[in-house]
Amino acid sequence: MWFKKIKNPAFCRYTAIFFLLSCAIFGPYFVGANTLIWNADGITQHFPALLQWQTDLKGILFQHQWPAQWNWNISLGQDYLQTFSYYVMGDLFTYPIAFFSAKMVPFYYSCMIIVRLWLAGIAFIYAAPRILQKRVTPNALALSATLYVFSGYVAFAAFEHPFFINPLIIWPLLLLSLLHLIRNKTWIPFTLMVAWTLWNNFYFAWSLGIATGLVWIFLLIQKRSVRAQFVHVIGAGGLGFLISSPLFIPSALATMKAARAGDTLANGLIVYPISYYLTLPGKIIGNDLTPSFWLTGGLTFISVVAIVHSFRHFQTFKYYNYIWLGSIICLLIPAIAACFNGGTSPSNRWVFLLSLPIALICLEYLSHINQQAIERPDLHWATGVGVLSAISLLAGDNFNLNTKFGFLIAAYFAGILGLSFLHLPLNRRKKIWIGGLVLFNLFVLMARNHTNDSNPKEATTMTQTAVQNLMSQQKEIKGALLPHERVYLDNQLGNATGISPASNIPLIAGINNVESYWSLQNRSLGQFMKGFQIPTASGNDVTGDLDQRNVLLNTLGVSSIFTSKISKLPPTYQNNLTSLNQLKRGQSLLAYPQFYIPKHQINQKAYKQFSATQKEAAIADSVVVPRGGQQHSPFEQAVQTALISDQGSTKWQKKVHQTYKSMPSTLPNGIMLKANPKLAGTEIHLEITNLTYQPASWQQRLSTEVNQYQFNYRQELANPNSPKDLQYNPANFKYNWFMQNLTNLSHKINGYTLKTTYQGQDKTVYQPGQNNLSFYQKRRELTLNLGAAKDIQHDQFIPITFSQIGQYKYQLKIKAIPIDDRFAKVAKTAQTSAPKYVNYGKDTIDFNYHCDQPQVLATTIPWSTGWTSANQKLIKINNGLLGIQLQAGTNHIHLEYHTPGLKLGLLLGLLGLGLVVLILIYHVYRYLKQRKLENV
Repeated sequence: MWFKKIKNPAFCRYTAIFFLLSCAIFGPYFVGANTLIWNADGITQHFPALLQWQTDLKGILFQHQWPAQWNWNISLGQDYLQTFSYYVMGDLFTYPIAFFSAKMVPFYYSCMIIVRLWLAGIAFIYAAPRILQKRVTPNALALSATLYVFSGYVAFAAFEHPFFINPLIIWPLLLLSLLHLIRNKTWIPFTLMVAWTLWNNFYFAWSLGIATGLVWIFLLIQKRSVRAQFVHVIGAGGLGFLISSPLFIPSALATMKAARAGDTLANGLIVYPISYYLTLPGKIIGNDLTPSFWLTGGLTFISVVAIVHSFRHFQTFKYYNYIWLGSIICLLIPAIAACFNGGTSPSNRWVFLLSLPIALICLEYLSHINQQAIERPDLHWATGVGVLSAISLLAGDNFNLNTKFGFLIAAYFAGILGLSFLHLPLNRRKKIWIGGLVLFNLFVLMARNHTNDSNPKEATTMTQTAVQNLMSQQKEIKGALLPHERVYLDNQLGNATGISPASNIPLIAGINNVESYWSLQNRSLGQFMKGFQIPTASGNDVTGDLDQRNVLLNTLGVSSIFTSKISKLPPTYQNNLTSLNQLKRGQSLLAYPQFYIPKHQINQKAYKQFSATQKEAAIADSVVVPRGGQQHSPFEQAVQTALISDQGSTKWQKKVHQTYKSMPSTLPNGIMLKANPKLAGTEIHLEITNLTYQPASWQQRLSTEVNQYQFNYRQELANPNSPKDLQYNPANFKYNWFMQNLTNLSHKINGYTLKTTYQGQDKTVYQPGQNNLSFYQKRRELTLNLGAAKDIQHDQFIPITFSQIGQYKYQLKIKAIPIDDRFAKVAKTAQTSAPKYVNYGKDTIDFNYHCDQPQVLATTIPWSTGWTSANQKLIKINNGLLGIQLQAGTNHIHLEYHTPGLKLGLLLGLLGLGLVVLILIYHVYRYLKQRKLENV
């Protein structure tokens, strides 16, 4: 039986087609000694997570040791499951990595992308005929499976996020198991598929759950017989939930307590920008390298013809048409996309769900034309759709005749033209002709955005050599560090840097890098860091680079900084300078211990009123407590507010209100910093508050750009040393601007860049816009570290510029925080109060501490309800860190960590397995009893 299934014609033909197409798409990467590891999230998230998981899986399988529930090497420390459940723990296709060496992980990473894709097609081949309950031809099934696998969604996800392919394997099997339960009352497949769905990834479980629920509700409404299976569906689904609980429950709890949780629905968008709607038709046949709002379009000509055919025979294919119409509505409203995305940003990742109905209608259409003639109206309408889509694509590319979509458009219309020449009967030659046209269209769709990867200077994937070197480099850095040493490593990717911070790479060797970039971050740590207004911080990267602030880096226990340039080292880290793997290492003698007794206590209400710089100073010599405490601390009061003024003004003040509107000017925007010798030994912070931005309208942008062009020309004319610009042409400039901004008719929402300069050092901050799905945050306050105070004997101009045209309103202050002996004295006091010996066990910490009076022992450990102590009361300090209440005398401190929800999940998992066993025993008993009665 098994051998016969392997010889299934559809299976064999699909595998052959898949092999050919995969060689064409992925072959050049292997030939060119490349990997499929993206230089953004691939190398910074997915690859480090896979390497960590490999180490831990080997420990589980071969040493019978479970990984610690608290990982000290993630930022300031974080729950292991909260971090890795999203990436690898539920992904069954990562489990074989335990049997490979670390050097083989890059190869395994790349190969498993292809294996996942192949399995997605196999899942479709198995499920599709059973979902439709129709006989289909092997050729039609094999080609439809190929269409299911290679789509615009996969063209993006396969290269960027490999585990995003998993839902394509699960989705057809999950739907089939539901239908199988309703039709045959067989509950085991549905229970197993629900368990796999929830176990695999809680994020995609949400989308798949919504889709499966909608199908079930629709069937309940449409068919009376389905209602009789209500209890069976709930029961089988509930069993699946119980089985998956050991991973799903703690993952779900971690998600709800993550830094990103509670974000504004749909980033505050009521509707998408006009450019989105204008380019939406283009998504039918086209796909972008970076899809807007994660809308990965891209259908082949055969898919469009099949969908047109379903619309033209509305009643025959009414269920498909309900899906198409409902999907169009969903694509128009940001809030719906946000709901599919867990109530956060308006990401249209849910479109992967459409891959199944699109492939199914293609299967039905291919089976149809195998017996009946191709209907000319289908081709006419598909041609019209293609023309509309092509116009939209060209508009999005500013009607550039050298458009990047040219080959894709040509492939689409070549397919339509090829179909128009086919007539019945469809012999072997004609079927090969159809298949060839489809495969050509799929190849163009998949490979078009990755043609530059064969160019080493432009590739977005990592080479095998680069990955191996990075792995070796981390081990060398690890060898130069002390146990539990906390460090900051600047970007190690150099010119291979993508859009993501490379802060997780040190995890490969077990290095505690203070910065981490994961989708789920500890909310308490996020609240703690939010008070310092770090410009590079976000919900995915709550610490950012700590703005390279001397006091904050030391207070959080960062003892070493590795960077590419010595100039990037803060003053307190310019000690014991050494080089390692082309990185400069600076060490600080003032780094705080992980446990210490602050000299002062500050009331939390008073702390919340401090500015970002004052908060930074306050935690240096104090602990912020929920009740009691003082209103200020000595070091916080040492922070100075410098006198500043508007450009050209002599009115010195502590705060300046500015309104900046984009316009041509010879005078740069900014403020003057008054000379003040008292600023010696301080670090200068530019505090921006009440920041608002009103984007310019389309007409305002045009007017400003034209005025700037004319202004620049007049400035050149006024300069006798500048040659006359003979190409000056305002009319042509205006026309070109118009063509470049055809689709940007509304206010721009793509954020802006703020830039300032102090003593020759530029400081650039990116304020993400509402179209940024990962890093958007509505920030009205920013604090920028301008560096150590210099040239304090003279007034200094600090420019402030903005990248986007519009109107900006804000308030400015300059704060100066001591980083000289005044801070050194505070830091050494904290160092002397540290416990003499701390024993770090697996999820435990033990040490003794003697104090003469009740004290609060401060830590640099993020607060979590998973921390417990049998002897001491644990409190949240500093608005997000763990504090320990000590009694007078000797305190025997024993801390333990347990992942919140894990114990409950394990109990429910055992309950689920127990119920399954009991139900199976009951069914076996009934079966044997029935057989006995039949024999009698």
